[in-house]
Amino acid sequence: MRYSVYRATTEFMSSLNHDNNNLKLHRDRQFEHSSGSVIMLTAIQSMLNKGFLIKAATVDCELNELYEMTNSIESDWTANPNVTIISKFAFMSSTSVGDVFTDNVTGQAYLVGTFEISKVSLVFDGADA
Repeated sequence: MRYSVYRATTEFMSSLNHDNNNLKLHRDRQFEHSSGSVIMLTAIQSMLNKGFLIKAATVDCELNELYEMTNSIESDWTANPNVTIISKFAFMSSTSVGDVFTDNVTGQAYLVGTFEISKVSLVFDGADA
């Protein structure tokens, strides 16, 4: 299987110290609230719509291997031979809560939560899904 990895742009990440609206988006995307993932998904959709969240890489692996393949455990995950970087404008952090992947065949989106990776519905218009 091939999955697309979405990451925030470096421009967005560099704005967090001086743009409170972007900081709120970033925090809402990465924090699983007691009300579930609604706040996270709203923040993610907003970031997609504004071009702050972009397709950064593809990874060839099974879904159950995706989290490990996109984390720098013993080495930089972007150097993994199953990873292809496709954007120089993405902030290439290790995968964490609030990150999004898509299945390149079906288009199904997945959200990384605190305890699992879940199927979610997002609109990728203009985000190059």
